Amino acid sequence: MNIMTKNAKGSCMRVKGIYFWYTSLVGCLVFLYGATFMGILPTGLWKFNPAGLLGVTETKLPSRSLMSEVALSYKIPAANQLDALFATHSTSLSQIRLGERNIPKFYLARLPRDLDTLSGTPKKEAFLQALLPLISKANQGILNLRSHLISLQEKEVKEGRLTAYEMDWLEGLYQDYRVSPKQRNIKTLLARVDVIPVSLTLAQAIIESGWGTSGLAQKSNSLFGHTNGQNEMIAYDDLSSTVEAYVTNLNRHAAYQGFRNKRLAMREKSKTLDPYLLADGLSRYSERGMAYVRDIKKIIQANQLTQFDHITHSSERDVSSSHRTV
Repeated sequence: MNIMTKNAKGSCMRVKGIYFWYTSLVGCLVFLYGATFMGILPTGLWKFNPAGLLGVTETKLPSRSLMSEVALSYKIPAANQLDALFATHSTSLSQIRLGERNIPKFYLARLPRDLDTLSGTPKKEAFLQALLPLISKANQGILNLRSHLISLQEKEVKEGRLTAYEMDWLEGLYQDYRVSPKQRNIKTLLARVDVIPVSLTLAQAIIESGWGTSGLAQKSNSLFGHTNGQNEMIAYDDLSSTVEAYVTNLNRHAAYQGFRNKRLAMREKSKTLDPYLLADGLSRYSERGMAYVRDIKKIIQANQLTQFDHITHSSERDVSSSHRTV
């Protein structure tokens, strides 16, 4: 009888122990999943997403990189072969100017080495042909980010909350675009995550790289005169990297707040982005100040670069002595 009583007590203790550990485990999981859902812990810690069990919709979000899907071509044609390359994509620079064709999907890793053997119109057209696909792709990447930001903004208003995965994605953008903690909201991001007119990008690349013939452009893929904190010129692995750095620089550096304010004002009035007015916000890009701005405008006008501001991607909806800090 005593033995049976002892066995019964032992079994009871084991059951209590198992129940204690089970309830503790469930409690921990509930806390951790709850903390993940509320954004206290990052979603990346868990393969399981509790948002689905709670009936909360979750948006599939794109890479924050503007050029993440770019397949670079390292077989660089001669400068005078770019016309033929465009022709293989059933387009030409003149057709793109007229809005009759979209930009083809090919991306050069670097500029043709023989650009400086050309002169006049052939050199200019070769430079434009090399850069236009990359600039278009960067702007399409920006528009994709904006579209998802607007969707999250609407969801936040409608549902009152975002999932931890969505909040993590936003946190990455806040860091990418240097949004201070006190200013972190989607409206602030939308003022920074926005396109740069193609004509403006081209004009600055032309000035800073001498139509792609400068040593920095040819050897370091540096088209926009960017420097680091030690005032050293930055070398880039490829042209896509320098284009993305340029767009990100204008969209986040404190020196170009005036540029972004002008762009935001145009957006709020549903106006087309005007590269001439936006150029006025770039006086701090160069030590030459407004003289540099006037050069940008002259380049845009002389080369009719605004004819490229409408372009979309075919797959989708020795230079200036003053340098810029990224």
